[in-house]
Amino acid sequence: MTTKISVATVFALACVLGACNSGNTPEPQEPEHVVAEERAESAQDATEENTDRAEDAADKAEDSAADSSESADKAEKAADESTK
Repeated sequence: MTTKISVATVFALACVLGACNSGNTPEPQEPEHVVAEERAESAQDATEENTDRAEDAADKAEDSAADSSESADKAEKAADESTK
């Protein structure tokens, strides 16, 4: 009788240990503040990149406006000369 109880106990213990070590444990998660900091850094980088792109676009628009103004001035001057 004692042998049956010992075998049953050993078998139960083996089952419990097998279940614990079966690889079904989830991977540890990073603390929330670390994830939040990483996301904030990523957002800051994206904001800086967008700001740089916007500044470049504004510079190109200013250059284009200046070129357009020069072209308009030349066209007016040519129109004035052609009417003389």
